[in-house]
Amino acid sequence: MQLKEKDLQLSESILSSTNYIIIMVALFTNTLVALPTGLGKTLIAAVVMYNYFRWFPDGKIVFAAPSRPLVMQQIEACHNIVGIPQEWTIDMTGQFSHTEQISGTCLAKHLVCLVIDEAHRASGNYSYCVAIRELLAIPVQLRILALTATSGSKQPAVQHIIDNLQISALEYRNESDPDVIPYVHDRKIELIEVALG
Repeated sequence: MQLKEKDLQLSESILSSTNYIIIMVALFTNTLVALPTGLGKTLIAAVVMYNYFRWFPDGKIVFAAPSRPLVMQQIEACHNIVGIPQEWTIDMTGQFSHTEQISGTCLAKHLVCLVIDEAHRASGNYSYCVAIRELLAIPVQLRILALTATSGSKQPAVQHIIDNLQISALEYRNESDPDVIPYVHDRKIELIEVALG
């Protein structure tokens, strides 16, 4: 499938060239995106999900995150940035039983895109790893997009995440990369020491 820039249906002012390149990779390859905080992981996820929403009208897209505020932030981005109607989204939490969460709501055979936030947690029997193993046992064909601000400082740790999430491409940028520097804002860091107890 050929994808043209107009297919992303977003103005160039929203997408940096780095984000555009990352999105193009993530649309067609299971990708781990490791970007510093504030450089567009939420936007990248929204654009990828939006395109799968358009390409597969009957498909299901799942955004998995370790906390409800992260899920709500992504739902808001999908609505406000790319225009996915809010009535087409649902957030599922651990408050429901396992049966209630999947019963008729998100059948695995309809899953077309899985976005995993805080992907650096994907080790051992963490829920992300278990979900990927169970999905691949079905088997189901889906795009996996994993996002993290801290992919790990050592190559074996990063490789472990890649293996656990069935990743084919790594899109890594740090704050000193030439294509990222224009988007890094000055930060003031204040160290506050707090006594124990």
